[in-house]
Amino acid sequence: FRSHCSPLPIWTMPARQVKHTAGCETTFAVVMRGMVPRRHSGALRTVWISVSVCCAFGGCTAFAVSCSPAVRARPASSAGASSAGAAEAANQLALVAAVVTMALTPALRRRMQARGMRACRRAQVRSSPTDVWGLGALMGGSPLDSLLPNFFAQSSEPLPGRSFRGLGGAAVGLQDLHLSEELLDYLAEEPVCGATDGGAEQLQQLGFERCVDHEHLPGHHYCEGYFHTMTTSDPIASAHPGFGHDVAKPAAPLRLRAFAESFRRVNAAVLDALHEEVPSGSVLRAALAEGRCFADVAVQVHWGDAVGPEDVGWHVDAPNSALHMAVSVRGKRSLKMKLREPSGLETKVMEEPQQAGDVYVGNPAGFEHGLEYPAAAWADRMVAMQFRFLLTEAELRVKSRDGFEDIAYALVRRQLQLPSLDEVRAVALELQSN
Repeated sequence: FRSHCSPLPIWTMPARQVKHTAGCETTFAVVMRGMVPRRHSGALRTVWISVSVCCAFGGCTAFAVSCSPAVRARPASSAGASSAGAAEAANQLALVAAVVTMALTPALRRRMQARGMRACRRAQVRSSPTDVWGLGALMGGSPLDSLLPNFFAQSSEPLPGRSFRGLGGAAVGLQDLHLSEELLDYLAEEPVCGATDGGAEQLQQLGFERCVDHEHLPGHHYCEGYFHTMTTSDPIASAHPGFGHDVAKPAAPLRLRAFAESFRRVNAAVLDALHEEVPSGSVLRAALAEGRCFADVAVQVHWGDAVGPEDVGWHVDAPNSALHMAVSVRGKRSLKMKLREPSGLETKVMEEPQQAGDVYVGNPAGFEHGLEYPAAAWADRMVAMQFRFLLTEAELRVKSRDGFEDIAYALVRRQLQLPSLDEVRAVALELQSN
C-alpha cells in the first residue's frame, strides 16, 4: 500500500480512537493487533491496523487502511537495519486486514441494514496533502478494484425518503407524498375538515377547542379538534396533545377514520417490518403491534392575520410524533425545519411550502420546526390533519427513546403509499357496517 507505514488518508479514524466523536457519528471498524516476526521486533514491536468502513444509506462509499507502528527505543544501528523489514511486515499486515474486512463486508452490510444503515460522516484526515490517495483513485484504477469489484457499488435506485440530523444529532427521516384530487375532495367534504360556513362557533360545536400559539397576534385565529382513528367508534382514553393529560378522545368522523385505516393497511408490510426493527419492550413497539400508529389525529384550522418569519413558534413534538403524518386539506402554509445534512456540520433552516393535497411523513419529535401562515379570510382558511401515535399520558412520560432512530431510518429507505379513493370508501363501508 505505502512504504514506510504511511497511512492512507481516506476518511480514516486513528487506530486507537474507534469511538463516537464529533467528526464521525458512527464508525464500524476492525482493529487488528499483530506481532511482527521476531527479527523485526527490535524496531517495531506492535502494529495497529485500523480498517474503517464509511457507509451511507445506499451502501458502502469508502474504505481505508491505516498502519500505526509503535516503535520502542533501540540503538540507531539496530533500528535502522530493521526499518525496511518492519515496513514490509506492516504493509503485509495491512493487506491482510484489507482482504479480511472485504470478506466480512456482506455480513457488515446486513448488520448495518438491520440497524438502519447508520450514515457515517467523514472522519479526520491523518496525513499531509502531498501524501493523498484520494477516493477517486481508490474507486477507479486501484489494486482493490480487482479484489472485490462490487465493494464500492452504489445503488442506482433513489431512496424514497430524505435523511437529515435534527436536535442533538437525532436521526431524521422525511418522505413526501401527495393526495389524488378525488381523495382530497372526499376528505375536504368532511365538516371537521372545514366544509362549513359557521366559523369558529360551528367548529366548537363539532368538538374543536380555541388555541393560542401567538399571543402577540390577536388577529390570528386557531382552532383544533382531537380524535382517534381506531376502528372502534367508542371514545379512547389518550393524551391531550396540548396539555398531556388523558382525555376520552372521541372517534374521528368516518371518512377520517377510513383514510387512516386504509393508510395502515396499504403500508402493512412497512409497518410490520418496522415493528420487528423497533426494540422489544419499547412503548413504540407496543403501539405498532396494537395498530396505534396514525391513530391520534388533530385537525387544525387557521385563519386571520399572517404568522410571519419572525413569529414562527419553534418547538419539538412529543414522543407520539416519532412517526407522524401531516395532511394539508385546504389553504397554504409553510413548514420550517432546523436540520443539517448527515455529512454536514451546520444546521440550517429549511422551508417547504405546503398546500392542499401535500402530505409528509416524518419524525418531528427529533427536530425543531415551526410554521408560517399567510393572512387568510375564513373562506381561504388553512386546514391540516396531524396523525400521530395514539399514546396515553403514562406512555408519553417514558423517557426512553428506544426505536426513534429505527423509525427515522425506515422513513428514508422504505416506500410509503397513499390509499386510493376506492380503497378508502371500501374501508368506510366496512367500518360503517361494524
